[in-house]
Amino acid sequence: MTTARSDLTGKVAIVAGTDVETILAVIESFARHQVPVAVVAPDREALSRAADWFGAEAVGVVAVTGDPGDPALWQRVTPHAEQRLGPIDIVVLAGEVTMRDLVVNRLLPDMAARRRGVIVELGPDLTARTMPVGVHHHLATNPADAVLAAGSA
Repeated sequence: MTTARSDLTGKVAIVAGTDVETILAVIESFARHQVPVAVVAPDREALSRAADWFGAEAVGVVAVTGDPGDPALWQRVTPHAEQRLGPIDIVVLAGEVTMRDLVVNRLLPDMAARRRGVIVELGPDLTARTMPVGVHHHLATNPADAVLAAGSA
């Protein structure tokens, strides 16, 4: 059995994007650290693998196959994930800027109200965002850095 890292204990994450390999690497790490995750990606097979990792670790997962850039999808995913897993503390995004903007705009108000959260954006040529008090923003170029940054929630 894997033990959770203390900086991730009690945290809940959403991982979303179109870069499936990157998303899977982040999800696998969160599963090993026993962080419940809602994952949104267009690849059903990848989500099935992710669910298997979480089942092996007895950690909660909500896997949603769909376009992470679809605003209607987020109207359903966010409340469902929070009902099943708890308030979202960590958001990891890998994909197009428009998708990342949509997800940040959807999840940031709740994080700001709680003054707690981490948003990690993965990819090249990223731009820092101004965040409200208590919410941290990190730019990462690889999944390992994303998971390390997630611990600052």
